[in-house]
Amino acid sequence: MQIRVTIKPDGSVTILTVSIIEDLWQDYCWFKERAYYDEEKDNVTKEYFIAKRYQRAAPFTLCHYFEGVVNNWLQGLCDNLEFQKIEEKSIYYKYCRVMKLCDIKENKINIQNAKKFRNMFVHYKRRTDLKLIENVNYKLIEGTEKEINRWLDYIEQETNLRRHGNAEEASRKFSETIGGTLLEETGSTIK
Repeated sequence: MQIRVTIKPDGSVTILTVSIIEDLWQDYCWFKERAYYDEEKDNVTKEYFIAKRYQRAAPFTLCHYFEGVVNNWLQGLCDNLEFQKIEEKSIYYKYCRVMKLCDIKENKINIQNAKKFRNMFVHYKRRTDLKLIENVNYKLIEGTEKEINRWLDYIEQETNLRRHGNAEEASRKFSETIGGTLLEETGSTIK
Protein backbone atom coordinates (compact mmCIF):
# COMPACT_ATOMS: atom_id res chain seq x y z
CA MET A 1 0.00 0.00 0.00
CA GLN A 2 1.30 3.44 -0.88
CA ILE A 3 0.35 6.69 0.79
CA ARG A 4 0.84 9.91 -1.15
CA VAL A 5 0.74 13.21 0.65
CA THR A 6 0.34 16.61 -0.99
CA ILE A 7 0.81 19.74 1.10
CA LYS A 8 -0.67 22.77 -0.62
CA PRO A 9 0.61 26.35 -0.20
CA ASP A 10 -2.40 27.15 2.02
CA GLY A 11 -1.25 24.42 4.43
CA SER A 12 -4.04 21.97 3.62
CA VAL A 13 -3.02 18.36 3.12
CA THR A 14 -4.42 15.80 0.70
CA ILE A 15 -3.74 12.15 1.48
CA LEU A 16 -4.21 9.48 -1.16
CA THR A 17 -3.87 5.81 -0.29
CA VAL A 18 -3.30 3.38 -3.13
CA SER A 19 -3.39 -0.42 -2.90
CA ILE A 20 -2.54 -2.06 -6.22
CA ILE A 21 -3.98 -5.37 -5.00
CA GLU A 22 -7.28 -3.76 -4.06
CA ASP A 23 -7.28 -1.86 -7.37
CA LEU A 24 -6.75 -5.10 -9.29
CA TRP A 25 -9.80 -6.57 -7.55
CA GLN A 26 -11.87 -3.50 -8.44
CA ASP A 27 -10.62 -3.68 -12.05
CA TYR A 28 -11.54 -7.36 -12.22
CA CYS A 29 -15.04 -6.69 -10.86
CA TRP A 30 -15.52 -3.92 -13.42
CA PHE A 31 -14.39 -6.14 -16.31
CA LYS A 32 -16.48 -9.07 -15.08
CA GLU A 33 -19.61 -6.93 -14.83
CA ARG A 34 -19.17 -5.85 -18.42
CA ALA A 35 -18.28 -9.39 -19.54
CA TYR A 36 -21.75 -10.75 -18.89
CA TYR A 37 -23.68 -11.61 -21.99
CA ASP A 38 -26.57 -14.00 -22.33
CA GLU A 39 -24.89 -16.57 -24.54
CA GLU A 40 -28.16 -18.43 -24.95
CA LYS A 41 -29.44 -15.71 -27.27
CA ASP A 42 -29.72 -16.77 -30.89
CA ASN A 43 -28.53 -13.54 -32.44
CA VAL A 44 -25.00 -12.21 -32.13
CA THR A 45 -25.13 -8.49 -31.50
CA LYS A 46 -22.67 -5.68 -30.88
CA GLU A 47 -23.07 -6.36 -27.13
CA TYR A 48 -21.72 -9.88 -27.67
CA PHE A 49 -18.46 -8.53 -29.14
CA ILE A 50 -18.13 -5.95 -26.38
CA ALA A 51 -18.72 -8.63 -23.73
CA LYS A 52 -16.07 -10.86 -25.34
CA ARG A 53 -13.56 -8.00 -25.02
CA TYR A 54 -14.16 -7.86 -21.26
CA GLN A 55 -14.17 -11.65 -21.02
CA ARG A 56 -10.61 -11.55 -22.34
CA ALA A 57 -9.53 -8.80 -19.92
CA ALA A 58 -11.13 -10.18 -16.74
CA PRO A 59 -9.06 -13.39 -16.43
CA PHE A 60 -5.74 -11.57 -16.72
CA THR A 61 -6.75 -9.18 -13.96
CA LEU A 62 -8.11 -11.99 -11.75
CA CYS A 63 -4.90 -14.00 -12.12
CA HIS A 64 -2.71 -11.02 -11.25
CA TYR A 65 -4.92 -10.23 -8.26
CA PHE A 66 -4.70 -13.82 -6.97
CA GLU A 67 -0.95 -14.01 -7.38
CA GLY A 68 -0.54 -10.54 -5.86
CA VAL A 69 -2.42 -11.59 -2.72
CA VAL A 70 -0.39 -14.80 -2.40
CA ASN A 71 2.88 -12.90 -2.95
CA ASN A 72 1.94 -10.35 -0.28
CA TRP A 73 1.18 -13.14 2.15
CA LEU A 74 4.48 -14.84 1.40
CA GLN A 75 6.39 -11.57 1.85
CA GLY A 76 4.93 -11.35 5.33
CA LEU A 77 5.51 -15.02 6.15
CA CYS A 78 9.05 -15.44 4.75
CA ASP A 79 12.29 -13.63 5.21
CA ASN A 80 13.44 -11.52 2.28
CA LEU A 81 15.93 -14.07 0.95
CA GLU A 82 13.40 -16.91 0.93
CA PHE A 83 10.78 -14.74 -0.76
CA GLN A 84 13.22 -13.80 -3.52
CA LYS A 85 13.80 -17.50 -4.18
CA ILE A 86 10.08 -18.35 -4.47
CA GLU A 87 8.72 -15.15 -6.04
CA GLU A 88 9.09 -16.53 -9.59
CA LYS A 89 7.90 -20.05 -8.76
CA SER A 90 4.53 -21.42 -9.86
CA ILE A 91 1.33 -20.34 -8.17
CA TYR A 92 0.82 -23.93 -7.00
CA TYR A 93 4.24 -23.92 -5.31
CA LYS A 94 3.36 -20.64 -3.61
CA TYR A 95 -0.04 -22.02 -2.59
CA CYS A 96 1.66 -25.04 -0.97
CA ARG A 97 4.19 -22.76 0.73
CA VAL A 98 1.43 -20.60 2.24
CA MET A 99 -0.28 -23.75 3.52
CA LYS A 100 2.96 -25.01 5.09
CA LEU A 101 4.01 -21.68 6.59
CA CYS A 102 0.55 -21.25 8.11
CA ASP A 103 0.71 -24.83 9.42
CA ILE A 104 -2.53 -25.77 7.69
CA LYS A 105 -2.47 -29.51 7.17
CA GLU A 106 -5.92 -30.17 5.79
CA ASN A 107 -7.23 -28.26 2.84
CA LYS A 108 -10.80 -28.83 1.79
CA ILE A 109 -10.49 -26.33 -1.05
CA ASN A 110 -9.28 -27.47 -4.45
CA ILE A 111 -7.53 -24.79 -6.50
CA GLN A 112 -6.60 -27.05 -9.41
CA ASN A 113 -8.97 -25.36 -11.88
CA ALA A 114 -7.84 -21.90 -10.77
CA LYS A 115 -4.22 -23.03 -11.12
CA LYS A 116 -4.88 -24.36 -14.61
CA PHE A 117 -6.76 -21.19 -15.54
CA ARG A 118 -3.95 -18.96 -14.30
CA ASN A 119 -1.26 -21.04 -16.00
CA MET A 120 -3.10 -20.90 -19.32
CA PHE A 121 -2.89 -17.12 -19.25
CA VAL A 122 0.57 -16.74 -17.77
CA HIS A 123 2.12 -19.21 -20.24
CA TYR A 124 0.06 -18.01 -23.18
CA LYS A 125 1.74 -18.27 -26.58
CA ARG A 126 0.31 -15.88 -29.16
CA ARG A 127 0.47 -18.18 -32.17
CA THR A 128 -0.64 -21.47 -30.64
CA ASP A 129 -3.02 -20.49 -27.85
CA LEU A 130 -5.41 -18.17 -29.65
CA LYS A 131 -8.19 -20.74 -29.12
CA LEU A 132 -7.82 -20.25 -25.39
CA ILE A 133 -8.61 -16.56 -25.66
CA GLU A 134 -11.47 -17.23 -28.07
CA ASN A 135 -13.05 -19.77 -25.71
CA VAL A 136 -13.03 -17.76 -22.49
CA ASN A 137 -16.59 -17.21 -21.34
CA TYR A 138 -18.44 -15.74 -18.40
CA LYS A 139 -19.13 -19.13 -16.82
CA LEU A 140 -15.41 -20.03 -16.80
CA ILE A 141 -14.48 -16.66 -15.29
CA GLU A 142 -17.15 -16.90 -12.61
CA GLY A 143 -16.22 -20.49 -11.70
CA THR A 144 -12.55 -19.66 -11.37
CA GLU A 145 -13.29 -16.60 -9.24
CA LYS A 146 -15.44 -18.73 -6.94
CA GLU A 147 -12.66 -21.29 -6.50
CA ILE A 148 -10.03 -18.63 -5.83
CA ASN A 149 -12.26 -16.82 -3.32
CA ARG A 150 -13.08 -20.05 -1.49
CA TRP A 151 -9.36 -20.68 -0.92
CA LEU A 152 -8.64 -17.07 0.05
CA ASP A 153 -11.61 -17.14 2.45
CA TYR A 154 -10.33 -20.41 3.92
CA ILE A 155 -6.85 -18.98 4.55
CA GLU A 156 -8.32 -15.83 6.10
CA GLN A 157 -10.48 -17.95 8.42
CA GLU A 158 -7.55 -20.12 9.51
CA THR A 159 -4.99 -17.32 9.93
CA ASN A 160 -4.68 -13.60 10.55
CA LEU A 161 -3.78 -12.99 6.88
CA ARG A 162 -5.96 -10.62 4.86
CA ARG A 163 -6.17 -10.17 1.09
CA HIS A 164 -5.29 -6.53 1.19
CA GLY A 165 -5.17 -3.76 3.72
CA ASN A 166 -8.05 -1.41 4.19
CA ALA A 167 -6.95 1.68 2.25
CA GLU A 168 -9.52 3.91 3.93
CA GLU A 169 -8.40 2.81 7.41
CA ALA A 170 -4.72 3.31 6.51
CA SER A 171 -5.49 6.83 5.24
CA ARG A 172 -7.40 7.68 8.39
CA LYS A 173 -4.64 6.46 10.71
CA PHE A 174 -1.95 8.20 8.69
CA SER A 175 -4.05 11.34 8.51
CA GLU A 176 -4.48 11.39 12.29
CA THR A 177 -0.75 10.83 12.83
CA ILE A 178 0.50 13.37 10.34
CA GLY A 179 -2.26 15.79 11.24
CA GLY A 180 -1.16 16.02 14.83
CA THR A 181 2.43 16.61 13.74
CA LEU A 182 1.49 19.25 11.21
CA LEU A 183 -0.74 21.06 13.67
CA GLU A 184 2.06 21.18 16.23
CA GLU A 185 4.84 22.17 13.84
CA THR A 186 3.13 24.45 11.31
CA GLY A 187 -0.29 25.29 12.60
CA SER A 188 -1.77 23.82 9.39
CA THR A 189 -4.97 21.90 9.25
CA ILE A 190 -5.82 18.73 7.38
CA LYS A 191 -8.89 18.85 5.16
